[in-house]
Amino acid sequence: MLDALEHIAHQCQLTEYDTQFASFRQRLLDKEFRLAVVGQFSSGKSTFINALVGKDILSHTLSETTATITRIVNVGKNDPRARTGLITFRNEMPKKVLRDFSELRTYTTKQSEQYEVAQDIESVELYVPFLSDDTPIVIVDTPGLNGTSELEIQTYELVREAHACIYLFQSRGIAEKDVEYIQDLKHYQSSFIFVQSFLDAIRREEGETPESRVADLKNGLQEYIFPNDGDAYAWSVCGVSALRELAGRDGSVRRLYQDDEHDLTDAERKQLCATSHFDDFRSILSERFSGENLENIKYRDTAVAIRGLACELRARISSRLVRKEQIWAASSEAQTVEQLNWREENLKRSQKDQELALCGLISRVCDDMQQENKSHLHAWAESFLAMQSGKLDEKNTQEEIEQYARDLPRAVAREIHQWSGILSDYMEGKFQELHQLILENIERYTTQNLKDLDEGSVMQMKRIELSSQPIEQDSSSLTRKRGQQREMEAQLGKEARILQKAKKDAEGFLKDVQDMERAIQQVERASQQRLSQMGSRPSAKTRRIAKESSGFFGGLKDFFFGKKYREVPDDSLGQEWDNERRHIQSEASEKIEKLRREKIRLERKLREAQSDITLGESAISALREDKEQIERSIAQEQQQRRIAFQAARREFLNVYRKRVREHLRKYFEGDAESDGQLAFMMDHLRKAVDEEKAYQQKKAVELYRKSLDDELQDIRSDRGALQKEIEAIREQKATLEELLAKMEETA
Repeated sequence: MLDALEHIAHQCQLTEYDTQFASFRQRLLDKEFRLAVVGQFSSGKSTFINALVGKDILSHTLSETTATITRIVNVGKNDPRARTGLITFRNEMPKKVLRDFSELRTYTTKQSEQYEVAQDIESVELYVPFLSDDTPIVIVDTPGLNGTSELEIQTYELVREAHACIYLFQSRGIAEKDVEYIQDLKHYQSSFIFVQSFLDAIRREEGETPESRVADLKNGLQEYIFPNDGDAYAWSVCGVSALRELAGRDGSVRRLYQDDEHDLTDAERKQLCATSHFDDFRSILSERFSGENLENIKYRDTAVAIRGLACELRARISSRLVRKEQIWAASSEAQTVEQLNWREENLKRSQKDQELALCGLISRVCDDMQQENKSHLHAWAESFLAMQSGKLDEKNTQEEIEQYARDLPRAVAREIHQWSGILSDYMEGKFQELHQLILENIERYTTQNLKDLDEGSVMQMKRIELSSQPIEQDSSSLTRKRGQQREMEAQLGKEARILQKAKKDAEGFLKDVQDMERAIQQVERASQQRLSQMGSRPSAKTRRIAKESSGFFGGLKDFFFGKKYREVPDDSLGQEWDNERRHIQSEASEKIEKLRREKIRLERKLREAQSDITLGESAISALREDKEQIERSIAQEQQQRRIAFQAARREFLNVYRKRVREHLRKYFEGDAESDGQLAFMMDHLRKAVDEEKAYQQKKAVELYRKSLDDELQDIRSDRGALQKEIEAIREQKATLEELLAKMEETA
């Protein structure tokens, strides 16, 4: 079947489909199962995928634009690739493993400072265990519908390559443009999961529930998308709050909304996950795309996509056949060569004037649109202000008005978001009318039938995106005083910790001083004990010393008569006793002196610690007095507020209502110092329309020149060759009709 279709395309010189034929052949051999995530602008695709991954990684702001294809690949929890990514570059650079998802914006958005993402990065793959098993499912983030022509073409190419489609709806539910886009997608897909986004934005006060929103969407799909052919398509419906799921799973998302007053707790995150209804979506994934179902869906959706391609080929061939037959009819009505030449010269001569006329037509239509936009915006703003004023009149207590004021920024942002979508759809419709007007004028200028031109020649409207300015909220003196109170409590805690450390140090130093004193006493006792053990000093003794006689006769005398002796005193033992006593006393004195010096040092440290204790207690006492003063001031201010409220409740509420109204009107209309939201939106619209005008003028001139070239080529063509070409096109069309009939029979 594919070979036959490819042969027909080549015979009709439609070689631009070669890539799609190769893609279908590869698709039949694929081991992975691709799910393309599709939706209009502001349908929450990036937030949805972030919630599925459990990490705020894909950009979802107006200031950041995705510039490459992002694929989220399901892997097992124990897979070594889990929670990593792979960057594939277009040049010869080696692939890069991404370890930290927070760096993803460097490789995916146009705002990257390191890369020209559209030129440098081919694709980004993220490996995430978003299912309970390792089923090879890949979520593909598409650029989106109703964007630029290039991005919309890329989206349809990704849908053709996918095996099934996840379609996300904006908060307002199914719209006319959704019906058009899904009807187009049905040419390439037979399996859908339709997701109602923004369940957190439902109007519960008006009786809406998640179940009712999903039921409304299902009824709308049954009525507008699948009224008679529902059995030929497999589709499921669910509703989710991607914002709740993301805030519940990603700890780096501190608050659900920017204007919330406190960070999320673990219990609140669990509750957000429980109320996000994301488990409903995961259940559909597990039930629909598992086991044999996966292979069956692969082949069935590929067959649907091939049939869609065949229908597209038929439209292209039919368009070409009609155009050739018209030229043949014109040339066979006895027109002379001179008439054809005159037609050719007239077309060439009027080309510049016709191009200027086309550009002038576009400028006039765009200028009219600018005035209509201004009128629409002012009418919408007055209606919204009147509605909010009525709601404000219903608030009868200060608490209700304050709660209304806190909820107001979110209500304004939600209303602007919805109006952005409505106004964008309106502008897109106007540009579609302009496009049709351009085609009609080109047909009139060149006599070419442009109703079924090649898809690449049709001008696609750029999406007009509007964003809101933040509403500033005043802070009260009471809030500032509470902040001072918290700061003093923190300082008190710090001083208390310092004081506790000083006391601990003082206790240690005191113990050390006492230990030194005991050591000195021990040395003194040991010294006394040793001195006592020495006893009394030994008394001096006498000893006999022989007298030596001198000379020869003295020696004879000593020999015959004996030596003479004398007694002398001996105090050597007493001197040894004195030396030992002095040694003991000296040794004890040295030890005691060393211990006393250490004791003096410790006493100095003790005095310093005691001084720190005194200073710390003084500081804590002063801080407590200041804190008590602030608390008294807070209590006094609170009491004054209660007294003022009780004394002039009605007047106070009227003033408060007036202040809120003035604040809201100033936000929309601005003042002498700054422009308001209306001016901001109008400026944004003006720039968008001017950009679209330039784009339309450029594409109109290109389309006119192509149409002119086609007609000039047809005029110059040989009449016999043209007839043969028409017969060949008819033959290929008949063959294609037979193939389509076989496809319908097998389906």
